[in-house]
Amino acid sequence: MKINVPVISTVDILIIGGTLKAVSLALELRKSGLSVFAATPYSYFGEDVCAKLDLQSPKSCDYKTLLGTDQVLRPVEIKGKLDRAMIDADIDFLFQLRPVRPLISSGGGICGALFADRSGFHAVAAKVVIDATERLTFARSAGVPMKPFEPGIRKMGLYAIGGAAMDSAIIKSAQLPDKINGGEREFDVFRLEMDWNFNSSSMFDFAEANAAFRKAVWSP
Repeated sequence: MKINVPVISTVDILIIGGTLKAVSLALELRKSGLSVFAATPYSYFGEDVCAKLDLQSPKSCDYKTLLGTDQVLRPVEIKGKLDRAMIDADIDFLFQLRPVRPLISSGGGICGALFADRSGFHAVAAKVVIDATERLTFARSAGVPMKPFEPGIRKMGLYAIGGAAMDSAIIKSAQLPDKINGGEREFDVFRLEMDWNFNSSSMFDFAEANAAFRKAVWSP
């Protein structure tokens, strides 16, 4: 079966992912005069910080430059600042756009990406595609050579707000110094860690590990 897919943008650079590094790179490339399109499966930019609630780790250079501070900001503040930076730089972007597969030119090179969202399929054509996701999901699907994954024990981290399971035989729990201001209330923040034996780097292994971790740290 064949379907017609609209090309919604043709640009010099397509950036897939909405991490701080992705935003920083998009701004830098746009400043150099290139046309840029950014697409992220999340509904905001800053997924590497906001999606994890990783708000109290040491701040990266990208964090300090983009947000103008090294202080702890609320997710809504981070998202708003990143949105404004992209809009002010005249960079086109779409949220909740999930990459499906690369577009391949007649010469065999990658010339864009096919995306899916709730309204269907869309394509973005580009001279260069940059995968700025945390796990290089698009690059893997495009067959880009990767360093072989070595099975073994990996340490997983999770942040919890309001309450968390205490230390146990498999869980390490630590309360962080800053609380989260929820308006009329303040909430404690905890970092939880658990070791997990990964057999591979597939989505199924990550899903199994994530489910086991969340079940182990659940607190009523």
